[in-house]
Amino acid sequence: MRARRKKNIEMILQVTGRSTEKLTSAKCGSFSNSCYVTPLQGTGTAGKNCAMYKPNVTVENVNNVEHSLTNGIANTDQVNYSCNWNKLIFGSGQTDRVAVPLYYDEAKLDGNSSVPKNPFKDGTAKNLIVRLRTPCKPCAKDPTNVSADERICDPAVVKDETVCDDAKDERYKLDATTSDDIVVQWLINGECIDKNGKTEACGVMPIADKKVVSFSALYESKIYANNASGFDNKSQDTFIIIDNETLTYDSNAYPKQTTLIDDSGDLKINSNKLSQISKPVFTLFLNKPLLTKKKSNIPYLEYQVLTDSPVGNSKSSLEVTINVEGNSFRKTLTQDVQKDLIDFAINN
Repeated sequence: MRARRKKNIEMILQVTGRSTEKLTSAKCGSFSNSCYVTPLQGTGTAGKNCAMYKPNVTVENVNNVEHSLTNGIANTDQVNYSCNWNKLIFGSGQTDRVAVPLYYDEAKLDGNSSVPKNPFKDGTAKNLIVRLRTPCKPCAKDPTNVSADERICDPAVVKDETVCDDAKDERYKLDATTSDDIVVQWLINGECIDKNGKTEACGVMPIADKKVVSFSALYESKIYANNASGFDNKSQDTFIIIDNETLTYDSNAYPKQTTLIDDSGDLKINSNKLSQISKPVFTLFLNKPLLTKKKSNIPYLEYQVLTDSPVGNSKSSLEVTINVEGNSFRKTLTQDVQKDLIDFAINN
């Protein structure tokens, strides 16, 4: 009787909870020409053909996506490509909010435990940019009868409707004139050490009072301004709604005290708040339906976080590689970070 030979099977698991490589891009603000991006490179839910997209994170000064993935639009920056953005969809506790940890756990030397590391606290991270934009308008089914909330597409060229030309009027426009509401709420919260050495909850919240020149609540008009036709889309500031010099209220101070999210300049206000938080988490919450001037529905918003140092991510990535007798199979899965229900009440 012939014995059956056992097959050699090898399985490798790799779990990633933060971006480990920079994207080369002209949109990284003061980060020079590269930055880390949330969502994990190429895994954004706002994109369509992301399985075909291989982020170029190794070649210096190559910051554009392959033309075959961008409907032929030349010079589409990697950071602007839809596969590097996530969706915020109104109406579900799973899709209308997101939590992005601005810290990560670093293993101790003993290898058996870890400590939270806030890169804004130890000085390695100096820049935070949050970008928000409306999605591309859908392609009109009848090119002879195109509504204001559609765009004309050449079906022979446009293979991915999540990609459009930002220099043209091809994105939805929010109705910011009829009723300028706060449609997206946000905060940064975590843990701080008080004057008695005790741990307490702390953070910053947006300023909703429009009488304050640098108000930071996300009214429709603020989002609209970064998506409006004629906006200089070649500017590095395109789609930016929050950065480390955004003016906010300190959630621990009473009466109200203004503070920048994080700034090392010599300013006459409390600064560097982000660097005081041991476990900072940035949270976005889409709290109202999105409508155009014609009262048609905008299906979702797209968000993205850029930093100049690795931070946590809104999702973790699990890469599984199985090798059977020299034949390999690889599968990558992503899992959203669990998001607690947070009270987003804005103090006016």
